[in-house]
Amino acid sequence: MQADPGITPPGNVSFFRRNGVVVAGILGGILVVALIALSPPILRNLETADERGARIDSVVAHRPGELRECEQRATAYYKKLGTYPTLNDGRDAADVMRNRCARDPTSYR
Repeated sequence: MQADPGITPPGNVSFFRRNGVVVAGILGGILVVALIALSPPILRNLETADERGARIDSVVAHRPGELRECEQRATAYYKKLGTYPTLNDGRDAADVMRNRCARDPTSYR
């Protein structure tokens, strides 16, 4: 009785499986190393709520007049759009104004 020509011999299957596992392991290891190498810059750019609050407080302390003017312009802008006190996406307009004006007091011109 002869073997069916469409079936691969068992020796070849284990060879491909073994090498596939090795290649997958090597590629997985490279990806893990790349992820670890790229994580610090990504995490360094994240700002916590406390840091954001401190930055806003710093702007308020050093340039209160500019910040107040910016917030007045922002209030007028959002009222003109009809999205005050809550923006279309559900965020509080006052928080958005405060953050944006703290980053750049010349906003909303």
